[in-house]
Amino acid sequence: ATSTVGNALFSSYALARHNIKHATIISSASHVRRGQTLFEIASWQTGPQGITFDTVRYPDKPLKDLAKASESELLGIYRDALRTYGMWSYRSYPLESR
Repeated sequence: ATSTVGNALFSSYALARHNIKHATIISSASHVRRGQTLFEIASWQTGPQGITFDTVRYPDKPLKDLAKASESELLGIYRDALRTYGMWSYRSYPLESR
């Protein structure tokens, strides 16, 4: 996979194929919220049903900066969530520009 969206979609297929019920997402702390959101969306679409995810995070920024998702991070999560649902053609300025 060449993106978080692609990774979530491909990995959810692999998890479903092998009937995995629990997975751990390992990423930087600034990226793991987006990764977990996309993996959950992808697994709702392709299975496996009822899979749970936990995370291991590397604190790549000061903890005070990681406590709450920034507007930029939220826009990235929303944009990639739409892509994970298959909605690639939205191309609206506020989401695409960030």
